[in-house]
Amino acid sequence: MPSRLTPNKAEKQWLLRVVESGCIVCRNLNGSKTPAEAHHMYGRSAKNGHWYLLPLCDMHHRNGSDKPPFIKFHPYKARFEAEYGTQEELFNQLCDDINGGLKPWEKQ
Repeated sequence: MPSRLTPNKAEKQWLLRVVESGCIVCRNLNGSKTPAEAHHMYGRSAKNGHWYLLPLCDMHHRNGSDKPPFIKFHPYKARFEAEYGTQEELFNQLCDDINGGLKPWEKQ
């Protein structure tokens, strides 16, 4: 069965909430609400891939460097996680911050 790359309606709503929350790393570093793009933690084609998102600014996602304060996730995943927290830790924080601690697929 081919993977589904296009998010459904509920996943699109979650994606918008995630992006509108601003970069989670910038928020943790200095409290700023930096415009964010969606980082798919396990890839868009992974099972439930459109639920597992992190809001990252351009610099923390793909255009920063290999040094703080803008270690980019791609291709410096290990450095990024050592400096800012693991993807799972950041995802759990995001769920706490914008979804009352619930995962996006859980009913409120």
